[in-house]
Amino acid sequence: MQNKHSGGKNRGGMPFKVITGHGGFILPFFRKVRFLTLAMCEAKVADTCVTYQGISLNVRAVIAFKVGNDSESIVNAGQRFLSDQGQMAVLTGRIFSGHLRSIIGSMTVEEIIRDRQKLATEVLDGSKAEMARIGLTIDALQIQSIDDGKLGYIAAIAAPHNAAIQRQAQIAQAEANQAAAEAEQRSQRAQAEYARQTSIVQAQYRAEIDRAQAEAAQAGPLAKAQAEAAASHNRVALDRMLIDQLPEIVRQAASGLAGANVTVLNGAEGIGEIATGLVGQGVAIFEALRAGVRQPAHAPDGHDNGAGAEHPGIAAPRPIQET
Repeated sequence: MQNKHSGGKNRGGMPFKVITGHGGFILPFFRKVRFLTLAMCEAKVADTCVTYQGISLNVRAVIAFKVGNDSESIVNAGQRFLSDQGQMAVLTGRIFSGHLRSIIGSMTVEEIIRDRQKLATEVLDGSKAEMARIGLTIDALQIQSIDDGKLGYIAAIAAPHNAAIQRQAQIAQAEANQAAAEAEQRSQRAQAEYARQTSIVQAQYRAEIDRAQAEAAQAGPLAKAQAEAAASHNRVALDRMLIDQLPEIVRQAASGLAGANVTVLNGAEGIGEIATGLVGQGVAIFEALRAGVRQPAHAPDGHDNGAGAEHPGIAAPRPIQET
């Protein structure tokens, strides 16, 4: 708060004495004391301004101001506002409203929208001298809002940018959707491939199991068939060997008659009977050997026929009458 003494002339030709930061002594009835605020004040501006293009804009701004700290500013403000200090905000608003209209009238809507700081700086620079003459200083100017009402000019300016942003957003969304779809397809393909591989492995396992079971099932009959084939082969070989040796067997049987005196009772018929008997004995020996090899002969009581029989099961040769 600033103390001012009125009454008479003071040093420097000032109409009153200015006291700041301390008290002072006054003579009652000769002097008057008035107080002028040095605190920060605020003024609001809401005005319609026309741009260089002829577009009407509604502008709202806030100005922060105060009385200057020097004695000259205090005296200038005191002379104008000491009786009604509320007029400081009113006058400040009018001053800034005029400068806003003037500056906005020299700018396009695009310049105002894109560079509000330029507008605020030009308004401040244009109002400083006028505000100083009334003892006020400006701390800040804030442009709160600028609009064209329902004209739609500002919206039209922003439309291309909005459209571009929307296109970019749509493209980004489409790309995101495509990426998501591709990821989903890759996941499905991976799952299908995994299922296919699993089915192949399972089929291989089943085939191996079936093959092992089939081999196990065929092992018994195959071994039996192989054993039977080997036995049959052995029998065929034995038969061939016996057939090959049959003449020798008959010869050995006949050699026993070489030094014997044989009496033929019936002439030619008797000789035929002797030859037939020899051949029959050879065939009997052959069959007996085959049967003996296939299944050894045993006596009915379960014992062997004895060592006296050289070839079990071979019928004894029919006796030939000798002289």
